[in-house]
Amino acid sequence: MEIRLLGNQLPWPDVFNVTILDLAGNTYTYKVMTWFSGPKAVALAVSHHESRFPGPDERGRVHDVRVERIGLAPSDDQGAVSAEDVDVLDRMEF
Repeated sequence: MEIRLLGNQLPWPDVFNVTILDLAGNTYTYKVMTWFSGPKAVALAVSHHESRFPGPDERGRVHDVRVERIGLAPSDDQGAVSAEDVDVLDRMEF
């Protein structure tokens, strides 16, 4: 049986709020845009977060993650996807 965590590509990208709780008890929220699902948004946000706080610092160590779908990504005046207010996206998707 094949299990696909990322799901199929969506017809239009979604935007998610991914909130990370670190080992020090701090929370960080990233707005993530992806053509895939919430688990892909979590992967992108965690990767981004860990690159912001490299090394043994507790701020970079993820303790818990929460993801919330905000909705469809906005479009610009020409009808293309707009990533203006997004913190994290996978440049390979765009």
